[in-house]
Amino acid sequence: MRGTLVTHPAMGEAATRAQSIARSKSEGVHGPQLTKELGRDSNRNLFEVIGPALAARTKAIADEYGIAYRRLAPLRLWRAYYAINDAFRSRNGMTEPGVNPQEVLTQMAVGAGKPIYSEFANQEDLVRWNAELSDEAQREHRNIAWAERIDRWLTKGGVYFICMGMNHMLGPDSIPRKLAMRKDGLRQV
Repeated sequence: MRGTLVTHPAMGEAATRAQSIARSKSEGVHGPQLTKELGRDSNRNLFEVIGPALAARTKAIADEYGIAYRRLAPLRLWRAYYAINDAFRSRNGMTEPGVNPQEVLTQMAVGAGKPIYSEFANQEDLVRWNAELSDEAQREHRNIAWAERIDRWLTKGGVYFICMGMNHMLGPDSIPRKLAMRKDGLRQV
């Protein structure tokens, strides 16, 4: 499938935002409300759940972006990640129309009539999936599953443009490293 845009989960949220909003209105489900409901657990403290080392790093980055401890403490780990990510994007001007790479790439793909694939059909599915993860799973990345999926696509042949969030690009368990063993033309641009 020449010219296919493949997105990672966070990109999937942006790639399907318009569809999700339309679907939410027709089904009576509101994504932000679902996120608020499933992203909190007032019976425990995020900073205790994640352990001392990660709690210290999280507190430092939250302080840097002006996010109050009391705002993060009742959040589940996945929701805290998005709260910090949103603060980062806001501070760096990435919330303006035409600036967010995932939205720009999505618009370009749609405008060119290219198919777009994502891990989730809509924002609500992403929220529900995150909410069902154990605390341990929330700390892990899904790089193995994505690398396997990408490998299957590449085995079929064709040209793909795969857009991933930065957390999937970093570290020893990154998707590019998991795919580096392939010798058939995969390249990072």
